[in-house]
Amino acid sequence: MSRPLLQVSGLSMRFGGLLAVNGAALSVQAKQVVLPMLRPQPELKP
Repeated sequence: MSRPLLQVSGLSMRFGGLLAVNGAALSVQAKQVVLPMLRPQPELKP
């Protein structure tokens, strides 16, 4: 298996006092479709 194009680990996300994601990991290999995850999401903006 080749090296991933994108690799993230230890990702956390808080919304106010709520810890929504803690310690998430993501690895994207070549030729995987990830456009929906990387596009701007206006519904998430404050």
